Amino acid sequence: MESYLGTDATDAEIGETVPGAMESSARFDPISTRRTLQEKGFRPWQILRYAYRPFDVRWLYWEPETKLLDEKRSEYIKQTIFPAPCLATQQKSRGDSSAPQLISQPGCIDLLDRSASCIPAAVIDVAGTLLSEVHVAPNLSVAAMAKLKEIGGKTEDLFFHALAIMHGPKYRTENAGALLGDWPRIPLPATVNLLAHSATLGRRLAELLDAESSVRLSAEWSFLAALKLPKNSDLESVLKLTAGWGYRGQGSTVMPGQGLSPERQWSAVEREKLAALATAQSLTLEDALALLGESCVDVHLNGESFWPTIPINVWNYTLGGYQVLKKWLSYRELPLLGRPLHSEEAAYFSQVVRRIAAIILLGPALDASYQAILPAATGLPTP
Repeated sequence: MESYLGTDATDAEIGETVPGAMESSARFDPISTRRTLQEKGFRPWQILRYAYRPFDVRWLYWEPETKLLDEKRSEYIKQTIFPAPCLATQQKSRGDSSAPQLISQPGCIDLLDRSASCIPAAVIDVAGTLLSEVHVAPNLSVAAMAKLKEIGGKTEDLFFHALAIMHGPKYRTENAGALLGDWPRIPLPATVNLLAHSATLGRRLAELLDAESSVRLSAEWSFLAALKLPKNSDLESVLKLTAGWGYRGQGSTVMPGQGLSPERQWSAVEREKLAALATAQSLTLEDALALLGESCVDVHLNGESFWPTIPINVWNYTLGGYQVLKKWLSYRELPLLGRPLHSEEAAYFSQVVRRIAAIILLGPALDASYQAILPAATGLPTP
């Protein structure tokens, strides 16, 4: 970006380095756009982290003027102070409805297939023209605030309670039809204890879903997707993603490929480790197998390197209309990425596998909380 916004490199040189930056389209004139932005120069504070796809956070130079960014949504960026917890959800889905994503950075509209609405837990409230009159307030209606006051609940608990409810398997099954056609309806707990318990589950979900969170699952989780590399090989060559996970489609689109992920049964040793993992989550081995699947896959980077022991239901896990792990891989096929994976990226993929497994294993606890809330639950009054 410093080269693009500077004056040392010619348009032709920028076009050779980053072809897309100098390609014309019906809505983008690359020459006039660059000239306008060169007058402003490079502004490092405009470099942002942003949630591009589920569990896929990237860097973005957010420019509020010109068409350097197609749809920059300046009104969205001004809603809250990032990083901040936000629900990425939608009113109507094109296919099956999806549980919301939890992001802490600005989100791409394509976080969910057929567009995402990103709803922050708190918003910037401007009471006047002075800086002292600007503050961050809970993103709640008057009716929601009144209900919380009635039961003595914390304002932030309602946000995480909603996240927990919307990820509950039983809630999603019972309301499958309604979730296809409109915003989710969230039952409100009748007591502060029920709200607090649900919010605790929601906070756990939030740290698992947020790609920017510091949670690292090791110990009993470490046997899942522990990267296997050939001995005595150059690290750069063994981390090349060449198993056919993605290819370029029309324009700038990336299409998923078949890849290489042979399915197999759990080994005896793996079942022992899975039993220990289940016990740590207050589950039985049978519970864990029912949730994660009776088989697993070994996902290959190439012919020699692979992430073994990925539960089949983790591999098939979808969020926002995307098969999460396969989508992540598709963007990083060697011809598309232009380089091998960094070791940190390979380790991150293992962590995403474990996070998804942890989310799936939370299902029984989410269902139990939902069932405890439902008998005496209320809703907000209709405006």
